[in-house]
Amino acid sequence: MRARFARLGLAATLAMLLALASASTAAAAVPKPTGQWVTYFASRTLRAGTWLPGTYWAHNVPTDQPLFTLHESWNLPTPYSTDQPAPLGESYYVDPAAPAYPGVALLRINHIEAVTSGTVRHPTCSMVTSFRPAQRTRIVVAMVGDVNDPVTRAVWNKWMATTTFTATLDAGGGATVPLRPIKTELVPANVFADLCRPAFLR
Repeated sequence: MRARFARLGLAATLAMLLALASASTAAAAVPKPTGQWVTYFASRTLRAGTWLPGTYWAHNVPTDQPLFTLHESWNLPTPYSTDQPAPLGESYYVDPAAPAYPGVALLRINHIEAVTSGTVRHPTCSMVTSFRPAQRTRIVVAMVGDVNDPVTRAVWNKWMATTTFTATLDAGGGATVPLRPIKTELVPANVFADLCRPAFLR
């Protein structure tokens, strides 16, 4: 009896090893993506009149007067949290004399983007430095993966599930609004994350 159980144990062990080997081969057969994952997080569309007229800038210095401050945090792949005044760089103007852009102007961490020709359905966007108080706007962040260390879609989704963004509207009364994930896609390496699309501009 003992020998019979020993043989059954050996057979079960061999079967388990074969199953593990098969699973490893199957996992190895799943290719990692060639490119980088991008998940876009966006606020709701902020109504006309949200932003007070004035000149705003963010250079990471004590005299910053940002349009908004982005609060970002995540737990995966490693815990991280920070606050970032935005948009960074040059001065931006909320000016009644600024052009009226079709659709929604996109407030990004490093610039402002708006439809400067065409229509919302067939847009051509450019970076702009001013918009009217009556302009509808939306804060949008592109979370971009590491092209040198690609991960599967499942892993990326797991990371994004622990990621949160909110924005304090410094030039808009100090309210805080959440940014929610609106789209995830795989883009070629080192491609600028393009948001000049009807879905983002409506």
